[in-house]
Amino acid sequence: MFISFAGTERSMKKQLLTTCTVVLLFLSACTQGKRDTGTMRIATLKGPSAVSMAPLIRNSRNDSTVHYLLFDEPLRVRALMLREEVDIAVLPSTTGALLYNRGVPYHIAAISVWGNLYLLGPSGEKWNWKEAAGKRIFLMARGMTPDILFRYLATRNGLDPAQDLNLDYSYPTHTDLAQALAAGKATYGVMAEPQVSMILEKNPELDRILDLNAAWGRLWDDSLSIPQTAILVHAGFAEAHPERLEQFLEKYAGAVEWVNAFPEAAGRLSDSLGIMKGPETVARSIPSSNIRFRRAGEVKQTLQDYYRVFYEFDPRILGGKMPDESFIYEK
Repeated sequence: MFISFAGTERSMKKQLLTTCTVVLLFLSACTQGKRDTGTMRIATLKGPSAVSMAPLIRNSRNDSTVHYLLFDEPLRVRALMLREEVDIAVLPSTTGALLYNRGVPYHIAAISVWGNLYLLGPSGEKWNWKEAAGKRIFLMARGMTPDILFRYLATRNGLDPAQDLNLDYSYPTHTDLAQALAAGKATYGVMAEPQVSMILEKNPELDRILDLNAAWGRLWDDSLSIPQTAILVHAGFAEAHPERLEQFLEKYAGAVEWVNAFPEAAGRLSDSLGIMKGPETVARSIPSSNIRFRRAGEVKQTLQDYYRVFYEFDPRILGGKMPDESFIYEK
C-alpha cells in the first residue's frame, strides 16, 4: 500500500494534509522504537524519485507488507529518518551523508537521479558566464544543492559568486520559485525537473539556457553527471533482511528501465497514483530528469568527487567531514 502526503494551495486540501500529518505524527510517536521489520516502509519524494518507483508503488496497493509514503518536501522524509521509522528513504545524496556523519544509521545503496537541474532564462538566449554579472538569478534556498552547484560552476568558470553574481533567494521553496518563473515575476532561476517542464508549459518565453548536469559532466569527464538522489537504507533493516533488500533493489532497477522505455505510460501511471498531475508533462520531463539506477558500490569515485565539492565549499553540509567507506552499502 502507499500513502500520499501532497501539498496544495487550496484550503480544504491544506486542512486534509494537516489532519494526515497529525495522524502520521501520532502514529509515529506511538510506534517509535518498535520498528516492525515484517513491513518494509519506503519514503520517497514526489517528482522524479517517485516517478522512477511508479511501477513498484502500483504493485504495493495489494501488498500489506510494503508501505510507500510520498512527500513534497525532503524535510518530511528526513524527520522520519531521524526517528528511524522508515527502512528505505529517497533523498539528496548529500543529506544522506550528513545524517550518516551525525550518527543516523542509514547507508547509501544506490543512485537513482543523476542531475535534473537547469537554469531557466529568456528563450533563445545563449548562456555566457562572462555576461552573468548583470543578471538577477533566483535560487530557492541558500546552501541547498541547486545553490551550491550553481556557485561552484560559476567559480570554475572564473567568477566570484559573492562579488560577480546577483543571486536572489527571495523564493524559499521550489514551489514558490516555480510559480514566480511561470508567472514571469522572475526571469532567471535554477530549477529541477519536473518543475522545469511545468514552468515552460505555462511560460513559453522561458527556456533551458544552461544544463547544470552537462556543465558538471564536462568538468569531471563523467558521463553520469551529478549523483544527486540516493536510495538510503537503514542499517538494521539491511542486516536483518539482506535478501529482501536485494530483491527490492533489483525490482527498482527494473522499474527505472520501464519508466525510461515507456515515458508516456509512466506519465499516466504517475498521474493515476497521485505522484504528479499531468501525464503529458510527466512524460516530457522524464528524458531530462536523468533517471538511472546505479548501485553505490559501482560509482564510489563519482560519489567521492561529488562529496568533495560540497566538503570544500562548506564542511558543515556533510556534517563536518567526508563520509567514510562504510557509508556505502554493498551486498
